[in-house]
Parts: sequence; structure tokens; C-alpha cells
Amino acid sequence: MGRALIAAAAVALMVAITMAPTIWTGIEPSQALVAVLDFGARWSNFLIMIFTLALTAVAIAQHRLAERMSAETSTAIEYSRQSAEAARLTAELSDRSLQSSQRAYICMMSWQHGFARDSHLRNDDGTATHGDFSVFVAQYFNHGNTPARDVEIYIKEFVLPLGEQPSPDVSRTIGGSAIGPKTPFASSERGVPLETCVAAFNRQCDIFVFTRVDYRDVFSSEPRTTQVCSRVDFMQNPLDWKNVEPEARRLSFEMLPAFSILT
Repeated sequence: MGRALIAAAAVALMVAITMAPTIWTGIEPSQALVAVLDFGARWSNFLIMIFTLALTAVAIAQHRLAERMSAETSTAIEYSRQSAEAARLTAELSDRSLQSSQRAYICMMSWQHGFARDSHLRNDDGTATHGDFSVFVAQYFNHGNTPARDVEIYIKEFVLPLGEQPSPDVSRTIGGSAIGPKTPFASSERGVPLETCVAAFNRQCDIFVFTRVDYRDVFSSEPRTTQVCSRVDFMQNPLDWKNVEPEARRLSFEMLPAFSILT
């Protein structure tokens, strides 16, 4: 009942507003109604325009906010990627540093020389040679803090015309023994016949002694190599070695480096 009264009052108010101009100005009621409706339509269009502009502004603001959030997200992702890459590089450098400080390093330290009188030395083909020899041995040392594994040692002499350089063609022979850290070791003996040493002393030929070690460290399966080649320079006639003390024999020659390789 109350709602009906309110509705009736509203209708009456609208009619009064509509008819008021006819009372004050003498305008026809129909013309007044058209004017009122036209005024309401204009206000309605205006409000719709304002609402549309407001929605457009909100949409633009939301778009800019989304772009900003997307840029910030991309920046955060890039920072995360860079941090991950830096962490990876740090770990890799740490691992390399550990390997570098702990891995096996085999170095050739020196040549040892001796004199074998009336002895038998085995040739490369397995046969034995009898006579007097100048004997050479390569002394090695593992400077690393971990063992060297699959160690193979090779030593060979070369007798060449003066001025020629040796070109050892030695294939890898990985698969030998292990050498502990901070441990010295030596190659087998290689003998050069005494008459050949005398010819080298008289500058009729050159004698080279080549040695090589193939091995792996505990961090990698990649083979490593240490090889040295030296030319023997006799400071004294080898024939005189039979009559001098062993210490003097060791001081009677010099090993001049031809080349060396360390990996």
C-alpha cells in the first residue's frame, strides 16, 4: 500500500512538472512533455559518455599497470637467470680450482746416467745386446695431491746424423700402474753402445734420449702426457769412464733439451 502511494505521488510530481510550463508560459502540454523528454535524453547521453570515458580511463590504467608488472616480472626473471648463471660459473670455477690444486701432475725431474760394463741390454725387438753401454734413466715425480692412474712409461734413444732432430712417433699406451701423490718413480734403463757414445763425442753423430709418460688423473678420463727429449752432449771421452769414479761419470755429460710437452 505504501509503495503504491509513493508511485502515485511520483507520477503526480512528473505530471505537475510537465504541466507547469503550460501554466506559466502558455505552452501546450504536449510541447512541454517533448521538451522534458528531450532534456532527459541529453542528460542520459551525457552520463553514458562520462561513464564510457571513465571505463576507458580505467582500462588504460589497467593496461599500463599490467605492462609495468610484466616488465618487473621480466626483470625479476632475468635477475634470477643471471643469479643462476653466476652460481653455475662459481661452482664450475670452484670445481676447476679443486681439480687444479689436487689433480696429479707428473713432471720429468732429471736424467740419471750410468755405465754398464760387459752387460746385456734388451733391444726393442726383445733380443739382448752384449757389451759396454752408457745407460740413461728418466726420473719422474707426481707433484699432485692425488694419485696418477693408468701410468705408462716409454723411453727410447735415437742416433741421428748431425743437425737432424728426432720425430718420435709414439702412440698412447694408457692402461698401466698407479703412482701415488708426492711420489718419485723412474723409467726403465736405455743403453747406448759405448762406441756410439764415442762417435757422438767426436761429433760424428747426435744421440737423443726421448721419454714419455701417459696417465690419467682421478678427476677425468682424459689422457694426459708428459714427454721430454734431450740431446746428449759428452763433456769427456766415454772411453775414459772405465777409469774414473762413478760420480765423475755422472758429471761428464750434459742433457740439452730438444723439446718438452706437459699436458
